Amino acid sequence: MQDVFISYAREDAARVKRLVEALVAARGWSIWWDTALRPGEQFDDTIRQVVEQARCVVVVWSQQSVTSRWVVAEVSEGWERQALVPVIIEECEPPLPFRQTQAADLKDWRGTTRAPAFLALVDSIERVLATQAPPQADELEARAARVRAHRRRVMRRRLAAAAAALAVVALGVWADVIFGVRRAADHLAAQADALRQQVLAREEGEEHRMWVSVLLENDERIDRLELANLLGTEAFRRAHTEHTEATLRALLLMSPWSDAGLEIEHEVSALAFSADGRFVVAGGGPDDTLVWDWRANKVSARITHGGMNGQDKWIDASGRESILRGPFVLDVSPKDAVIATAGPDHDAALWDLESGREIARFAHEDTVTAVRFARSGEVLATLTEDGVVHVWDVASRRELRQMPQGSASDWIGVSPTGRYVASVAEDHKARVWQLASGELSATLEPDGPIDAATFSPDEQTIATFGEDAETTVFWTLPAGTREWQIPKASNGVVFGPEQSTIVIGEPGTVEKEGTDSKLTWWERGQQEASHSASLEWFVGRMATSADHARLVTSDAEMARVWDARTGHELRQMAYSGWLTAVAISPDGRYFASTGRDIDLNTLIEVTEVWPDDPVAASCARVHRNLTPDEWREYVGESEGYRKTCPGLTEEQSEP
Repeated sequence: MQDVFISYAREDAARVKRLVEALVAARGWSIWWDTALRPGEQFDDTIRQVVEQARCVVVVWSQQSVTSRWVVAEVSEGWERQALVPVIIEECEPPLPFRQTQAADLKDWRGTTRAPAFLALVDSIERVLATQAPPQADELEARAARVRAHRRRVMRRRLAAAAAALAVVALGVWADVIFGVRRAADHLAAQADALRQQVLAREEGEEHRMWVSVLLENDERIDRLELANLLGTEAFRRAHTEHTEATLRALLLMSPWSDAGLEIEHEVSALAFSADGRFVVAGGGPDDTLVWDWRANKVSARITHGGMNGQDKWIDASGRESILRGPFVLDVSPKDAVIATAGPDHDAALWDLESGREIARFAHEDTVTAVRFARSGEVLATLTEDGVVHVWDVASRRELRQMPQGSASDWIGVSPTGRYVASVAEDHKARVWQLASGELSATLEPDGPIDAATFSPDEQTIATFGEDAETTVFWTLPAGTREWQIPKASNGVVFGPEQSTIVIGEPGTVEKEGTDSKLTWWERGQQEASHSASLEWFVGRMATSADHARLVTSDAEMARVWDARTGHELRQMAYSGWLTAVAISPDGRYFASTGRDIDLNTLIEVTEVWPDDPVAASCARVHRNLTPDEWREYVGESEGYRKTCPGLTEEQSEP
């Protein structure tokens, strides 16, 4: 049990940290302020339990926190138990009914524990704690230990400051040397930047060709890219500056070499990572569903389900033909090492992830087109071509309920916590049911045909979208009323980690020099995009990491990973043939993509998004070192030749 729970908006974290340190210094209280989950962004079961058990709830009111529904949710518990102590750190008006309680005024507080306003806050907390059971001896000792530990930290900081002052003097002696090293590193980085621009530039006759084909078909261009990587690596090793890191990261972003690859016989339309990121599951093509242990680079299982059973094309219930089945014919349990597959027969099936052993079959009256696990892994939702949603208990293999929607469908979705299940039908409607009861919660009728839908992480909104839809519409749940719409069609919609940020994949139109397709970032409720990123071709697939912080997309020739908050592109993987599927690991560290290489071989590849060690990542991708002549040209003759990537084999690094 914590003495104090502090509720605040994440934008105020720095000021709240100073308040926490002062309270510990003054009284040694145990304080939960949850820097990992950042209150104000989510209010999950962990936070709910801590709030309910905390002896005192302190709310830090600011212009950000008064508008946060999550802060209000957290402090309501303290209000109801009469254990709430409010603090104001800037001019704002707390929401009703919390403004009725006198708040400690810390707007001008500078962090001292002797300030009258801070002492008044301490007194208010002590009055709340006094209404509860007195602390035991071990709790009093723990408080005293926290005070002592805080004093030791303060002393260490003071000693460190004194040592830093002495270090400044010593650094002055080395300033000229350091500046010279940084200048040389930045010069190498500038040369690497220039080479990268040469690689990106298209020559006469290449203007209308896909860039990846231009790159992969030209050995000289590939070698120039490797040379740029080596110069960027050399620059980063010499001095880790903002310039050298940006240069090396930009080169890694466009590197056409993955961390692991698997050549397969046929294209697939569905990719998924296992919960631990170790396996990639691929299906939805003419052949079997594959389970690939990508770290060991071996196929650990082949599953004769979830594909097209050897057919050259797939014909759905509406008569549409396709060379692949689609992305929803398999799903990996977020809880257990289990895969679910759909059809191509009237069954859904469960399989052991590592061995491919069949665990269970769920019989249906029509062809199964989609499967999706609830996040708990305890419930599986399936969809059939006749438009019936089925809900199954995974443990007992028992069908819990059916929800018919009346027309063919091949998309199904389960909301993040498993509260809702939704499907999209050919009648241009989306339907949302309560997963636990099967009760129809909402029928959504957008303007025109839609392809799929997306739940917001808080399950309060669902977005419907489609390439031929007139608008992308956001609906409130559970009622299903229109909340907001974007006057554009979309190939995909994802919510960012803050949920107010939304990324739209706009399909664009075909023009003489490509398309005007792009990703656009919107703030909920706005009528203009905040920023966008142009793409060379149509957006195909979109998927996010578990925390929604990273987003992977595909277009005709490129898989790309983005920072979902900022729109900054983190990594690319290029193909000369059409991409058919992408996936991102739950932790957002790796992404998987599948397409064709320059020799038209079909590959599945796994690539690290943002390596912690960019030097090691660069050396793992290049196939040679600088030659002595290149060293003299770019580095100079003032220092002897050495290998930038000494770990390469002699055959690889032969100058």
